[in-house]
Amino acid sequence: MPHVYKSMHPTKAVVAWGKSADEIVSGHENSCTPFYWDSPYGWLLKNSGKSLGLGVKSNPMFHACEDILSEFHDNLYFDKKYKLKVNYNDTLYNINTLIHDPQKIGNLIEIGDYIRTLDLKSYKRTNLGYKYCYCLNNQELLSYCKIQFQKGNFRNRK
Repeated sequence: MPHVYKSMHPTKAVVAWGKSADEIVSGHENSCTPFYWDSPYGWLLKNSGKSLGLGVKSNPMFHACEDILSEFHDNLYFDKKYKLKVNYNDTLYNINTLIHDPQKIGNLIEIGDYIRTLDLKSYKRTNLGYKYCYCLNNQELLSYCKIQFQKGNFRNRK
């Protein structure tokens, strides 16, 4: 569609539409991590974004909080960057990126379940069949995560 842009990241691509869409996705393939300040997720954190989940427990903005506040918990990525190929506008690119280690992630509480424990004022959730929809303020999420992570309350299973 016109004015819709997709980032060139090989594993965590973002699609944006509307004002600043091109700016939001630009350079994602060069981000320190797929979710760091220099990614589209970081852009949304810096620019008053909200998260909306439709039938999913996951929340990519939470991964941004994890990456930005990584000094408070163990690394969740494999130890090296992987070179992956991306076909972008019929041109093949080699992109080096970090990839989450499924063993490390598999030992953690699911993001949606962890977020429910944070008591965010902006967090709204409604059931939708066997799933649910949610919305929340990303800046509030980052603030709460910082407090919890500093206390050692990461999403590790007990």
